[in-house]
Amino acid sequence: ESLMDLCADLGGKVMILGSPMQRNLDPYQDRIAVEERLILGPGWVSAIEAGTIYPSLDVIASLLSVYGRTLTDLAEGATGSVPNIHRSIAAETVNRGIDIHFAYAQHDAVYRLTNATTEQFTEVILTLRNGLAQLSRLNVSDDDERAKAIKTESVANAFLKAVELWPNANPSDLWWFLVYRAYCDQYNHPAEHSRLDFTQSWKRTGGWALERILERHYGPPLAAHGINLVIADGERKLRLLSGIDVGHRLEADKMDVLLTVGSGSTEKLVGVVHVKASFAERRTDDVPRAKPSSKLVTFRRSGPWTARAHHQRDQPIGVSWVLYSPGKVQTTGVRSVKT
Repeated sequence: ESLMDLCADLGGKVMILGSPMQRNLDPYQDRIAVEERLILGPGWVSAIEAGTIYPSLDVIASLLSVYGRTLTDLAEGATGSVPNIHRSIAAETVNRGIDIHFAYAQHDAVYRLTNATTEQFTEVILTLRNGLAQLSRLNVSDDDERAKAIKTESVANAFLKAVELWPNANPSDLWWFLVYRAYCDQYNHPAEHSRLDFTQSWKRTGGWALERILERHYGPPLAAHGINLVIADGERKLRLLSGIDVGHRLEADKMDVLLTVGSGSTEKLVGVVHVKASFAERRTDDVPRAKPSSKLVTFRRSGPWTARAHHQRDQPIGVSWVLYSPGKVQTTGVRSVKT
């Protein structure tokens, strides 16, 4: 009924209903190809056709354009077309770069990314979208443990792709103004997840992804020096903890990422890395737990991260890594953290 009212408001007199064949659309048009072209998560086209999702006018117009049709074909008398879906994040070409548009609280914000193209922007978004598409292909529900791994890798891959494409950009800007906003765009997720609260989901997924990014980015160069940077499971954490006498309570579930040496039965814990997305998390979470048991040694920025190290004599070193913001930070590789 709402669609009929819309067509009437646009001046239409006839609305064509029915299957793609009845609407004289190409019956062999691949829905997956359409979703990839419009950068929609799997299932959106089928859900719209089935009437389980009510699309906005820009979505309808964009779908029509893929089939080589316009709003005029949908409702007689209607004119014009919308080549792109109105999304919560979008990019446009400007002099020597792109402007990334997104909502910031109640305001329309713009982030200028120099030496970038809209094609590169799309590549990053597709990296996220194609990763999240595995949730649909593998029929993984949101409460399935596999969903955590898929979302974590999808976000990590998108961020690392952005850093690869724009090595001189502030990594924190790419994280907050691009990857975070793209994750919260419902169209980048499978249709069956479209009603989830992605802002809330990000609080968990973003944290897991940061740990994974740290492991993937700094793990190999540290390994060259005999140091393992790993995300360990609960059993491994407990085994490593049992091998040291810390003299105070240390909770395994607060050990985000571990620094170890050796392997197998000879592996030993030499440090703990706390990974946080902001200084606020660092102040409210880790600092109160660290004060009773550690001595602050140094505070130093390293690449896209800020490191805070603390230790007691003859005990493992604890390092807190916080994604740095604001300001321009160049990623130049691993820098040492003095202790």
